[in-house]
Amino acid sequence: MEHWHWINSHNRDAMIDTIGLQFRDELSEDDLYDWDKKGTRYSRKFNYENKSFFATYCSRNYKDLKPMLRIYFSVPSILHGCNHQTVNISELINAIPILDELIHKFPILSNLERLSSAQLIRFDACANFQVGKLLPEYLAVIKKAKYGKKERKIYDSTIQFTSREETISIYDKYKRCRHPEAYGLLRLEVQIKTANLVQEILGKKFPTVFDLSDEVLNGLLQKALDILGLSGVNICCMTEAEETIHKAFPESKALRRNMIGYLRDTQVRTPEYIRDAYSPPTLRKYNKLLRDIGVSPYLVDKQIELPPLCLQQKENIFH
Repeated sequence: MEHWHWINSHNRDAMIDTIGLQFRDELSEDDLYDWDKKGTRYSRKFNYENKSFFATYCSRNYKDLKPMLRIYFSVPSILHGCNHQTVNISELINAIPILDELIHKFPILSNLERLSSAQLIRFDACANFQVGKLLPEYLAVIKKAKYGKKERKIYDSTIQFTSREETISIYDKYKRCRHPEAYGLLRLEVQIKTANLVQEILGKKFPTVFDLSDEVLNGLLQKALDILGLSGVNICCMTEAEETIHKAFPESKALRRNMIGYLRDTQVRTPEYIRDAYSPPTLRKYNKLLRDIGVSPYLVDKQIELPPLCLQQKENIFH
């Protein structure tokens, strides 16, 4: 068996990508003449030199009947011209004056309050893992994974686990941006998509960018790695997994048989089948036992062993 004992530490820190901010300023019909309209909602992409951001507007929000203007920035793209170079929280805070200056280049947005005072209604936590030629092997394993009740969507080089409030994405960064520095980068993103979930995570009724922290981002990403079986365990083939189970539980033939049967099911069955065939307590039991003996529930098809994906060590506030 071929063993790989390291993963390059390139950008394994938890970083920020896109942020969404909400304003309550009212725009007139004249302001919106060149915006795209769908029903009662408007949208527009703003471009200035090589920088851009996206905005949506609704004249009457259904909750409180007040106007709602939302602006979304890919912070790394604005600062660096591409988002494979990530940005930490300190860099985000320092970039607020740059983002303020950018939106105030446009007359219809020139009267907006400062971004530091706007409500944070979305943010994307992300991390890059330089896995080199092992990248296809990681994607093949992740395509077998499940993430609670989230819907799994599989594309060529992207796997997503989605719900209304949150999307987990893992993909080949080079195929997205075609930048030479992104070759071999496996990208993990946790997108927090609703104002309610942002409020819940940050513990504030009116959160701003200043309520974000590296610990929050790290916790979200580490939780995703743990649920997907990519952290703290080596990802091996079925043969080695069976050997490890036999060594770990020599006195319990029934447990060995059931755990090996579960592992085999995770390789060939759909997440829907797994949920129907195994009760939640049984799933928790088997997954915990596998973690305890250092085996991922999702295995490689080849005779290789993939090392776990590890973030830089910071406190995880989500455990």
